[in-house]
Amino acid sequence: MSQEVFKLIISALGLILTGLAGWITTMLTSWLNTKIKDKKMAQHATAITTIVMSSVQIVFQTFVDSLKKSGEFDIVAAKEAKDRCIKIIKTQLTPELMDYIQANFGEIEEYISNQVEAMIYQLKK
Repeated sequence: MSQEVFKLIISALGLILTGLAGWITTMLTSWLNTKIKDKKMAQHATAITTIVMSSVQIVFQTFVDSLKKSGEFDIVAAKEAKDRCIKIIKTQLTPELMDYIQANFGEIEEYISNQVEAMIYQLKK
């Protein structure tokens, strides 16, 4: 397969994954809202899910996609991508959302890291 065709396929997959990510976010948010009785908790869960999803999308579009196109995406780059996601998420979480995470899930960094991994897994499916 020629390099140009391979790059075209990778670009197309990036666009498809971005579209799927938006759809997954909508579906996950709807599902969470049906499962959570407390409206405040539902709002927090929805906000956190949206922040995680958009952060993963941003890093994919601005960092991962270009490295994959150039064939430079490796384990080190994957760790860097995850670290970038976590950094973006932490800057977007309000003190109220951080309190919610700590009260319901424990350590913030570990929770965020797990959510990023889960979101990436969903995107790969």
